[in-house]
Amino acid sequence: MTISLPFPVLHINRIESGFYNWAISLGGHVLEQEDGASSIEECLKQAILALPEDAVAVELRYRGVGLGSFPANLLQQAPDILADKLVEMYSAVMGG
Repeated sequence: MTISLPFPVLHINRIESGFYNWAISLGGHVLEQEDGASSIEECLKQAILALPEDAVAVELRYRGVGLGSFPANLLQQAPDILADKLVEMYSAVMGG
């Protein structure tokens, strides 16, 4: 029997325009975090380096809102597209 662990969670927060922070947690424990990224795309690029090697997917939260689980390799292959999608999804959920 294989026990499946939860996906790591990438939390991205906008502190102010052009200033973001991110943290990766797993099972409620913060694995790594960083302040001072200039964009969501930069957060994604930095965070991919901190994901556990065996992570196949990551749950993404932007400004406290869960936006779903995404393939981990998407963070590396298309961070610009994913960043735009996160903002679009957040706006749809929050109504603006």
